[in-house]
Amino acid sequence: AFVLGTPVKRNGDGDDGGDDDVGCDIICESPIARHDDGGGDGGGVKDDDAPVRYVPVRSLYDEGGKHALVFATTSESEAYVRKYRQHQQSCSSSYSQSSVSYTAVVCDPFVARRLRAHQAEGARWMYRALHGFDDDDDRRYRGVVLADEMGLGKSLQVLALLWAMLKQGPRGVGSCSRAVLVCPASLIGNWGAEFTKWLGRVRVQASLAEGNADAVDEACDKWCAEPAKSSNSAFDRWPVLVMSYETARRLAPRVKAMKPELLICDEAHRLRNALGSQTMTALRDIDAPMRVLLTGTPIQNNMNEYAAVLDFAQPGVLGPLDEFQRKFAQPIQRQYEKGASAREIAEGRAAAAELNKRTAGKILSRKASTNAAYLPKKTELVVLCRPTETQKTVYETGAKLVKKWTTADTSASSGAAALCAIGILRQAANELDQILQNDSHLHLLERSPADADDLDDDDNDADVDVITKASSGGKSVDELKGVMSKALPAGYRGGVEGSGKFAVLKCMLEALTEGVDATERVVIVSGYSASLTTADKICKNLNLATSRLDGTVAVDLRTSIVKDFNAGRGGRVMLLSVVAGGAGLNLVGANRLILMDVSWNPAHDRQAMGRIWRDGQTKPVTIYRLITAGTVEQKVFERQLGKEVLKNTVESGYLGYEGDGFTTKDSLAGIVEFTGDDLTTNVEWGEEQDVDEACPLLKSAVARAATTFKVFVANDGNPVLKPEDVASQPPIQERARPRHLAPKRIALEDLLPNAKRR
Repeated sequence: AFVLGTPVKRNGDGDDGGDDDVGCDIICESPIARHDDGGGDGGGVKDDDAPVRYVPVRSLYDEGGKHALVFATTSESEAYVRKYRQHQQSCSSSYSQSSVSYTAVVCDPFVARRLRAHQAEGARWMYRALHGFDDDDDRRYRGVVLADEMGLGKSLQVLALLWAMLKQGPRGVGSCSRAVLVCPASLIGNWGAEFTKWLGRVRVQASLAEGNADAVDEACDKWCAEPAKSSNSAFDRWPVLVMSYETARRLAPRVKAMKPELLICDEAHRLRNALGSQTMTALRDIDAPMRVLLTGTPIQNNMNEYAAVLDFAQPGVLGPLDEFQRKFAQPIQRQYEKGASAREIAEGRAAAAELNKRTAGKILSRKASTNAAYLPKKTELVVLCRPTETQKTVYETGAKLVKKWTTADTSASSGAAALCAIGILRQAANELDQILQNDSHLHLLERSPADADDLDDDDNDADVDVITKASSGGKSVDELKGVMSKALPAGYRGGVEGSGKFAVLKCMLEALTEGVDATERVVIVSGYSASLTTADKICKNLNLATSRLDGTVAVDLRTSIVKDFNAGRGGRVMLLSVVAGGAGLNLVGANRLILMDVSWNPAHDRQAMGRIWRDGQTKPVTIYRLITAGTVEQKVFERQLGKEVLKNTVESGYLGYEGDGFTTKDSLAGIVEFTGDDLTTNVEWGEEQDVDEACPLLKSAVARAATTFKVFVANDGNPVLKPEDVASQPPIQERARPRHLAPKRIALEDLLPNAKRR
């Protein structure tokens, strides 16, 4: 057998004062080698004719226990080690053993009881996929993509997997001795808190590589150091290194030398550059044989990004990029173009089916609606705002100039000027004051160095690119701004007069101060610093205290700002930038979120909207998307819905779309053209809601608003999708379920501590 560790006997009352509600704490790990052959009483070169004994050993936790979460049964582990031994013998004729151990792998009950049903399913699926229980391929690399949407607990699932791999394996010892977790710099502290929250303080020591260069090097030294042979304490071991993507580029040689078995990448959509990047090169150099990629958005803009993420997890699974584009990307995307022929639709569906077959068992994606049974009700409302007369006049003037550029001159320079103009017109759709400020076209949210790391060389938003490149076409931008400024009426005073949506926001905040529960708090999200500043001025005029988290806030201060806001010690309104706070933050202290603008990349908006509807939320949640009708904003939002259909098709074989396509090859002039401010005739993607019934806050705002608005609920990201088509499709999470699930179901009440069951 093997040494499980030394149980630490608790005090007489059965409580050692710690936070781990278990009978004993295992603080002594058995030595684990990267290529340990599983122990036994023999090894090395033996007589080939000597019989091999397969010795079952006792598992760390009882696989027959009530509600046990079994990653691998004893019989499955035996079959696994037999296959492993045959593989070793085929690789080396001198390999032989007199005995080989095997054992069941069971999730630690301390962790298992905290997992919801979908989380237990996800952790088990990852363990089996990484170890190859359900396939016969002998691959050098095994990787998976956990693509659950925001709020489903991807971090808890991967921690359950990591803890099991560190302590257990089918051959009697842990299958991982060192692991690396890479994430955006702003989330390193969050991951440290997650380790403590879910695994307690004595199970796993995670070395956090954050701070200045010396602190990062010290953290790496702790992870690299071997514990003293005389020490049996888990406090002398740091098996997990948590570092940022930027730090990974610098530390890759040191990390590679330690031969970590497991690499975990959080927010893995940052690896979406199919042509490679410095970050991807560094992570590939680490050469971890097992890889787990966590992302709620494996597809952000196109299918090449999806191919890049899958190829990093499982190299070669989709073939070369040009082959992937020819066989999969082009036919799948072509079927969704308006006017696609029956043949193109059939070819697209066949390509989608083949793609799902090839990626089966490598990606698991569940919808956020999975959380509906555990969280309060969530309502998402699209508030389509009519622009003010001044805003409409100025916007139409700018749109006509862009049309003139693109029709009179088809050169590349004209196209570049039009792209720059889109950024200006998007700001005009937000509020006119933004384009009237000096150099406002460069005033996206400021970024701290950590935010620059979070975006990185392969994670630039198209919005940022379009507007910052405006400097190269400064003459065109200045001309556009000049023409739009001249269209302003005499005596224009600025403020909400130049923005229909900010007029609606003002009325919503007024209603918040007067007729709504005083304990309710709101998050206002924008990609522009000027928008957050305008919202801040409105709040101050209404005596609403605010907290602000954007790129100008130092990383080490952000955690305290979030804690104070959630605890009710901060402002009643949180002003949040997409860049600094769109991913990973937990803002459950608020139960209303207002998204002030639309990104070309739907993943950014989904990340931002996922900040308040997640574990810890105790109140019903309402999310408002404010969009200026008839402008480029509405066009961008409609394209987002089309990308959602593509995402569902690629991730889980969704075939329910029956419309006449949602993508067009519109000219730039067509994208920015003002299509009218009728709030109902131009809407094919959602159902209008009765404002009085949709939300008390909007009901109160209707009587106050100087401009009109309509409220819609989008059709689940599927434009012109028939209700009967949705009903006929099995839920996406069911089609993505792993094939080898334990037959027993886990009751919710049995996953909770006794004190919380009632």
